[in-house]
Amino acid sequence: MKKQLTLFAFLLLVIICNNASAQLLTTCSGIPSAGTTAASSTTICQTGSTSLLLAGASLDPGLTYQWQQDTNGGGFVNIAGATSATYNTPVLYSPLVLQFRCVVTCTASGLSATSIPVTVNVKNNPPPPGAITGPAAICSGATVTFAILPVAGAVSYDWGYTTSHLTGSSTTNSFTATASTSTGAFVLTVRTFDGFCYSVYRSKSLVIMVCNGINEEEEAKDIIIAPNPTESTTTITFSEEQKNTTVLISDILGNTIQQLTTNNQQLILDMSSLAKGIYFLQINNDKGRVNKKLIKQ
Repeated sequence: MKKQLTLFAFLLLVIICNNASAQLLTTCSGIPSAGTTAASSTTICQTGSTSLLLAGASLDPGLTYQWQQDTNGGGFVNIAGATSATYNTPVLYSPLVLQFRCVVTCTASGLSATSIPVTVNVKNNPPPPGAITGPAAICSGATVTFAILPVAGAVSYDWGYTTSHLTGSSTTNSFTATASTSTGAFVLTVRTFDGFCYSVYRSKSLVIMVCNGINEEEEAKDIIIAPNPTESTTTITFSEEQKNTTVLISDILGNTIQQLTTNNQQLILDMSSLAKGIYFLQINNDKGRVNKKLIKQ
């Protein structure tokens, strides 16, 4: 008997709750309230998006929704598939002035109302930076400077890199940094900022190498690589006959492509099968180690 009373009490509670819900959410009738269109962002950058909802709109069952868009004053048109109470725009690529609104319809009465529209401005991103000047190969621990030409309209510049490779910061079009003591390949990036939007990134591939302390002028006196850049073959010319000199050719990621040995004063490198790009030569002889850069066109 006690179990039966408990079950009855539970069912009675369910009926009471359902009746209360039915009283609170009655089927729509007459003209619904469409409220005001609200946007998560009313000013966005190119390739941005925004989310829309209705503030103060009717919540009764039996309502349908159709979102509409006006592009640069061309008139409102239905947005295909936008039939929910909220709407997330796709990525917007062009500089536009958009207006959004929603038509709310009560299916029982067949009457509709239109929400107060919201205006969304899509701004142009600032122009991207030009090429980054500076060395592609850096001696570990060295301080180097990179730069780009000033960009019209930019109020600052955002430089980026892998923190394990460089230290330094800058918000101008010039960037001075110190390379780490470890070696490896990485990418330096920079973008412009106009106070609201960022441009796309400009990048430069870099590599940090262990150098033997010989400066470029001293290297040039002893070892000459020509032609450089090359489309097919190039020749390494030493100042004297070599004894078991090894030459390692590596790509920008530090992968060894070729390893050669010579006992002559000249060594011809065949680069014809390699992809266009920057390569690094590590030349080891009885005088020590020399690092050179070679460009394949």
